Amino acid sequence: MSLNRKVKDMDTKESRREELMGMCLDGGYLNEEILDQINQLDRFAPILIRCGGGRMICSAQDVKHFIKIISNEGSDYVRDVSLHIHN
Repeated sequence: MSLNRKVKDMDTKESRREELMGMCLDGGYLNEEILDQINQLDRFAPILIRCGGGRMICSAQDVKHFIKIISNEGSDYVRDVSLHIHN
């Protein structure tokens, strides 16, 4: 892989991260509408789901599935959902 290709990939990743952060509510939090928009832009974007008893990180495409499992199981609840940006 050439250096030019690598730099171009990094620019794309950085611009995508900035675009995703611009879609979020204050603090990086997401509502269902924003989550749907993120799924259309990058279905593999890392999303943090915080529950009463723990937390997990999953792809944007899987968030609704895991929330449904947590809600249906009944022993825990979802506190919030946010974009997980690591440096």
